[in-house]
Amino acid sequence: MNAYSTVLALALVLNAAASVLLPLLYAQSARRAALMAPASLHALEESV
Repeated sequence: MNAYSTVLALALVLNAAASVLLPLLYAQSARRAALMAPASLHALEESV
């Protein structure tokens, strides 16, 4: 029972960490893509 509760507590902690970290990582990558989009769009216009 002790090992089961330890695994359950670890799963809850990992779930909480993922629910906090994944949106932050997604927002960071979305912000980076938004910053790089004008440069790639400009390069695309020049290549045409």
